Amino acid sequence: MSKDNITLSNSEKKERAYKLFSTGVTQKEICKIVGVSNVTLKKWKDNGCWSKKRVVKEISVDNLIDKILLKADAELDKDSFNADTFSKIISQLKSLKSGNTSVIDRMTVFMDFGEWVMAQLQDSNKGNILIPDSDHAVDINFYQIVVLLQDLYIKTSKD
Repeated sequence: MSKDNITLSNSEKKERAYKLFSTGVTQKEICKIVGVSNVTLKKWKDNGCWSKKRVVKEISVDNLIDKILLKADAELDKDSFNADTFSKIISQLKSLKSGNTSVIDRMTVFMDFGEWVMAQLQDSNKGNILIPDSDHAVDINFYQIVVLLQDLYIKTSKD
């Protein structure tokens, strides 16, 4: 266990592990850096949908559209044009551009919102966000509950 992690709470270790996982650090290295067992890391990863979240960060709709357009262009340049293959490529493109929301879209919104909340909390001197025109404030505990609910929603969402 690293000396840096002796004072970290489990939630802080989990957050650090997630950040490392998101950047592609191996599970073995994460366990060593954060000071948790492989079983604990696997539980956090599975319960938090970390793999799905990492894919969302790596694959955007714009990147997919670019790849499909390149595929369509390559198909047009072939000597033996295949209309069926081209039709399937165009269908994929239409599906991405149609505006239908997918679990990836929802996860992207959740992640963007989470980053915004964390930035607001870090900018706040009191460690909470005051809600304008109300007597309510949001703190890190509330935010963690929201993240758990978002993860549950993603796990149970059918797409």
